Amino acid sequence: MAKLDARRYGWQPPVKFFVIGSAAAVAASNDDNGNPTQWVYQVTQLFKAGLGYTQWTEVAAGDGYAGDGYNFIEDSNDGSGAQGNGVDHDGDDYPSGFKMSACPTGTVVPGVLVPAPGAGGITTLECWFAYENGEDGDC
Repeated sequence: MAKLDARRYGWQPPVKFFVIGSAAAVAASNDDNGNPTQWVYQVTQLFKAGLGYTQWTEVAAGDGYAGDGYNFIEDSNDGSGAQGNGVDHDGDDYPSGFKMSACPTGTVVPGVLVPAPGAGGITTLECWFAYENGEDGDC
């Protein structure tokens, strides 16, 4: 088996898989129309239970991660200018009545667990994943 040279490739975080549950809008990310462009998701870790599509099962409670999830694509979103998905919410061409959509509930995404400093200096884990947000509205 080939050995990776960490100096050449850097630290490689292990990829895990998660299902997206609920999404809570981050009000500070609202665009000019008052629509959110960031969400805090509730995610649950999965394992592959069989071949092909839809063969995912939640890891038993206490054996995997269940908690807050964040979307790398939304990280720089602030509702002004081009958002992480490339759509400019301030542009004259942005249709009235359109808004960015949160990642759909039930979507399976690959992600990594990242340690982050929490309250009182206690390190907590966050799930970070990448999913291209859609835009929804009527033409």
